Amino acid sequence: MHVGLSDMALFRYAKKWTYGLFTAFGVYPGHLLAWICSGVMVAAIGREMDPGRMAFEAAGLAGTFGLLLAGWTTANPTLYRAGLALQTVTPNWPRWKITLVAGAATTVVSCFPVFFLKLLDYVAIYGLVLMPIGAIVFAEHWIFPLLRIEQYTAEKRGWSFNWSALIAWLGTLVICFSLPLHLYFRWLPGWFIAIASYTVLMASRRREGRR
Repeated sequence: MHVGLSDMALFRYAKKWTYGLFTAFGVYPGHLLAWICSGVMVAAIGREMDPGRMAFEAAGLAGTFGLLLAGWTTANPTLYRAGLALQTVTPNWPRWKITLVAGAATTVVSCFPVFFLKLLDYVAIYGLVLMPIGAIVFAEHWIFPLLRIEQYTAEKRGWSFNWSALIAWLGTLVICFSLPLHLYFRWLPGWFIAIASYTVLMASRRREGRR
């Protein structure tokens, strides 16, 4: 999810680019240590992936409260990002309303075991689907200037749709889902594939424009 630049929705208000480095304080001490701790607690209850039981048996009511708080703090930025994305197709809706609708729908869906019992796989797939977009943004911002490829072409030329981005995104996902790797590790080769394919497509499109 971080490779997919999911934090950009929050850092859009940052006054300095260096604020983006603070993400590391959440990624490493937060996520890494939290997963190590959860692994220890899962082992303590017989390796059953039951977050509520795991937290309660490890830390009592404090653990249960901590789990609720963790879910709430994780859901907030995600719902905010969803609201921003959905607002592009519902421009007449205020942001609070579309975010409320997204949150209500997600809350209903999360009540069904078929979803929350497969949460880790769902998050992995969600991150994998988002990853090529982050790679495209990275290519536009860092790779294109080095190769002297025009940046932000869609915005400058008023394109309502960028076929190169769509092809790079779909092609990367097709390749990633066919790789003989564990689901959690397919994002790494996919990220480089997305950057390379999008760069080649936009470079070739530029040459065709000159002709």
